[in-house]
Amino acid sequence: MFVKKFYSTLILVFMVCAIILTGCKGATLSFPETNTAVIGNGGIAVIKDDYLYYVNGYVDASLFSDIRKDNIYGNEVRGAIFKTRLLNNKIQKDEDGFLKETQVVVPQVVGFNNGGFYIIGDYLYYLTPLMEEDGATTLLKTGFLEVCRIKLDGTGKERVYKTNNAIENVTWSVYNMDGKDVVVMLDGKNLVSITVSGKDKNTVTMATDVTTVSLLQQSNYIHGQDSLKPYEQYVYYTRDITESDNRPTAKNALCSVKIGSNTRTVLEYGDNEEYKIETLNNGKLYYSKTIYIGSTAGHPELFMRDTKTTIKTEVQVSKSGYTNIAVLNGEENTNSDGLKVVTVDSSNVIRRVQANGSVSEVIYRATSSISIVGIKNTYLYIQQNGHIYRLDIYGEATQELIQLTNNDITYYASKNSLIDIDGSRLFIFAKYNGDNGISNYYLNVVETINKIEVADGDMISKFVGKFKSGECPPKPEEIEEEENEDGTIPEKEPWII
Repeated sequence: MFVKKFYSTLILVFMVCAIILTGCKGATLSFPETNTAVIGNGGIAVIKDDYLYYVNGYVDASLFSDIRKDNIYGNEVRGAIFKTRLLNNKIQKDEDGFLKETQVVVPQVVGFNNGGFYIIGDYLYYLTPLMEEDGATTLLKTGFLEVCRIKLDGTGKERVYKTNNAIENVTWSVYNMDGKDVVVMLDGKNLVSITVSGKDKNTVTMATDVTTVSLLQQSNYIHGQDSLKPYEQYVYYTRDITESDNRPTAKNALCSVKIGSNTRTVLEYGDNEEYKIETLNNGKLYYSKTIYIGSTAGHPELFMRDTKTTIKTEVQVSKSGYTNIAVLNGEENTNSDGLKVVTVDSSNVIRRVQANGSVSEVIYRATSSISIVGIKNTYLYIQQNGHIYRLDIYGEATQELIQLTNNDITYYASKNSLIDIDGSRLFIFAKYNGDNGISNYYLNVVETINKIEVADGDMISKFVGKFKSGECPPKPEEIEEEENEDGTIPEKEPWII
C-alpha cells in the first residue's frame, strides 16, 4: 500500500511539474512598464525605456515558396525580432563585438521589404509575409501580408489581419484611440481599419478606390498620453472619380474619413487639377496640386491645410517643382505654421523652402540621385549610392556631406523604410560573409550621429544581433601582438564590428 501511495504521489508531482513548466513556456521575458516612452515606432528598431527591440537582419521574402519550411513561427532567427537591455542608454557588447545578452521576442520573419513593428502599451504589432497557398494550386500567395501582435513577454501571439492583395510598398500604422488599439492599412486600393478590443477584432473598409494616402506617424509614443486627439482621428486620401460623383472631367478627389468608420467627406474635387497626398505632419496635411491646361500637366506645387480646424483654408508652401519633400519638425517651424519644408527636385538640388514658397534657398547640389531618409532636429538625412549622409538644414549650398556609414561595408539601402534614424542613432542592415560561405544582412547601429563636431572615427558601424547557425563570420586568427613602447599589450581587434 505504501509503495502504491508513493508512486501515486510521485506521478502527481510529475504531472504538476509538467503543467507548471508548460504553462510557463514562453512567459519568461521581462519587459518595460506600460506607460514608459517609446522611441522609433514603426521602423526596424524601437527603444522602450531601457530595452532595445530590433529586427535581427534581412530576409528576401520573395524567395519563399513552401509554407512547410519558410517563415515558420518559432524557428526563425535572421529577420526575427529580438530585444536587448541598454545600460545608461548604451548598447552593451562584449570584447568580441557581440551583444552581452539578447532574447528573441518574435521568432518569425519581420525583416523583409515591408517589415516593421510598433509597440503600443504591452503589445508589439508587426508585419510578416502571409504563409498561405492560393487555393487553386500549392503556390504561395507571394506579396500578401499578415499583421500580428504579441505581448512583450513573448506570449499570446495572434493574427490581427491578413491582406486581400499583394502589396509592394506597405502603408500602415497602429494607434490607440478611445482606449482601444487600431491598425490602419492600405490594402490594395482599400483603406481599412482593424479595432482590437481583447480578442475581438472589428474590421472596417473606410474608403475604396484610394490612390494616395499618408498616415500619421507617432514615432515617439507614450501609452496613456498619446492616444489620438479628436483632430488626429481622421485619415486624408485621394481617390479616383466614380460615376456617383457626377464629375466627368474631374481628375480625382481629396477626401477624409474618420478612423473606424466609413463616413467619408470630399474636401475638394480636382476639376482642373490632380491632387496627391504627400505627408501628414504637425497637425498639417501636405499635398500637391498639378494644374492641367487641357490635357497638358504642369509641375506639381505644394500646398498645406491645417487639420486642427474645420476652416477650409489652404496655403501654398512651395511654388517650384519637386520630386520629394520632408517637413521640418514642429519646433523648427516658424510659429508652428508648418511652412518650412525641404524639397528635392529632378536635378537633385535640395532646398529649404519657407515663407509660403517665396523663400527658397539651396542647401546642397547633389551630383547623383538621392532620396530623403528623414529629418531629425536640424539635420536632413539622405541616402546616396548606398550610403547615408547628414546635411545641416540651415547650412550653405557649399557645405560638405557628413557620411554616417562606412565605406568598407555593404548596406541594404535600397528601401528607406528599412533605414531607421531616431535622432541619435542610425539603424541599417549590413552584409556579413558567414562561415558557411553565404552572405546575409544583419542589423548595424551607428551611434551619436547627431554630434555637432564630427572627427575621423566617430561614425563606426557596429553589429547588433544574433547570428543564425552557420552565418557568423569565421573567427579571425589570433596574431601575437608586440608590446607597445610603454610595455603594454595593444588592445585586440574584436571578432565582429
